[in-house]
Amino acid sequence: AERNFFEMHCHYGEETGKRMLLAPTALTIIREHHEFMDGSGYPHGIAGDRIPLDARIVAVADVYDALLSQRTYKPAWEESVVLNSMREMRGTKFDPEVLDVFLAHPPVAADQRRQRSQLRLFRPQLLLRAAECGGYADHRLLRRH
Repeated sequence: AERNFFEMHCHYGEETGKRMLLAPTALTIIREHHEFMDGSGYPHGIAGDRIPLDARIVAVADVYDALLSQRTYKPAWEESVVLNSMREMRGTKFDPEVLDVFLAHPPVAADQRRQRSQLRLFRPQLLLRAAECGGYADHRLLRRH
């Protein structure tokens, strides 16, 4: 029951995005970024190329961020452990091509990422606020016209 409740966050996020008039691509990412290549993800259990590419890309970034970050229920993992764990999920959880590109172009160093996280630069509300103010270069991707 707790897992079903947790898995509803994709639905709640999509509904919130609709009320905010987000672009269809953004709504698709919100809804499907927990789908896995082997079909074991949620909310619909779709697999492989049926998962939109945008959602497959965000899935990699989302897991990287989640594992690297401290949460109330877990400590932050070391970056080397995160990357090794993600390599093990290649082809089952993650699109192999997307993961390979991600691994070939290392993300921001963990210490820099944590500093940014403390400033809360990645919070969606701030991105949307910046888009409304014209401060986000690709704001057209966030909102429908």
